[in-house]
Amino acid sequence: MATLWSCPQSDCPPTEIAPVDVPASGEAVGSESERPFTTDEVAALLNVTLDTIHEWHKEGTGLPGYQMHKESQYRRSDVVRWLAEQGVFLATCQSDCCGTYRLGFTTVEG
Repeated sequence: MATLWSCPQSDCPPTEIAPVDVPASGEAVGSESERPFTTDEVAALLNVTLDTIHEWHKEGTGLPGYQMHKESQYRRSDVVRWLAEQGVFLATCQSDCCGTYRLGFTTVEG
């Protein structure tokens, strides 16, 4: 009997292919690694509110980000590196969504 893997996306079907760990070095793992994270995606990965992300920016703590057309974005390599420093690791779904999600669901402290 095959093991089925499912990601947190409810509309993503389970697959027999295990998720791929996103390397802490920030090396690319397919096209998903090249697209920057939005503030909403970072908040979901970190299990924190948008207000927390905005507070971190005001305080100069948290993830390094940059402004693009009035919206904060985050380089995937910076997010992966920062999370690894916090002891949190990411995986990329190998099913239909190909999304990135965190392994474990605890709150990250900034």
